[in-house]
Amino acid sequence: MVDGPPSYPFRVDILLAGSIRAFLRDAGPILAVNAVPSLPALAILAATGRPSAAAPLLDLVPTLLCPILSLLAAGLTADGAYRRLHGGRFFTGAGVRRAVRRFLPLLGASILSWLLIMVGLAAFVVPGLMAVCALYVVLPVCVIEERGSVDSMERAAALTRGRRWTIFALFAISTLPMLAASAVLGDFSPRVPMSAFQAIGDEAVSLVYLAFSGVTLAVSYDALRRLHEEADSDGDVASVA
Repeated sequence: MVDGPPSYPFRVDILLAGSIRAFLRDAGPILAVNAVPSLPALAILAATGRPSAAAPLLDLVPTLLCPILSLLAAGLTADGAYRRLHGGRFFTGAGVRRAVRRFLPLLGASILSWLLIMVGLAAFVVPGLMAVCALYVVLPVCVIEERGSVDSMERAAALTRGRRWTIFALFAISTLPMLAASAVLGDFSPRVPMSAFQAIGDEAVSLVYLAFSGVTLAVSYDALRRLHEEADSDGDVASVA
């Protein structure tokens, strides 16, 4: 069983409120961790005065580093936020080592999940959205429970079963503000060169979105795990009776 605060109903409003509280409580370290993936692009912007996309060769640096750093930051955020919910500290040396140690399983789970989602989206969209909801907590499962890539996907699907409409609503509500901000900044107009101001704004939007998403994943995973274990406990009691 998981020690910590009692479980609560798996509802969008409660999950969002819990995520906001957890985010604001540790906003400094959470944002600092999630700012790391943006450093290569910002360094190029500071050195050249132009976004990296305006310098194709330099653009290779953030293109290669950003996915690696983003995955590590996401793992560290989910792990730290989860442990913070249970009375621990968000940022610890052990947490960093755990995120680094889990990088390859995280990478495998991320690639397999992405492929499954892309295939689903290509097949009339709906199957892809179903995959997004089924695999929503695969990242915290992989880091916190230290499972392999495929095992993490199976465990995530088991945890989310029966609650995927709530997850879909949570995912949509938390993603829409980021899409709106990206539209304002011109992210959906690739033919228009991005200014330095737009590039900084784009990095800021991505930073806040990724940081808050990592916390939301941890809060959702914590609630799903509690509900799943309580259901198992009730089943054990019923079988004994």
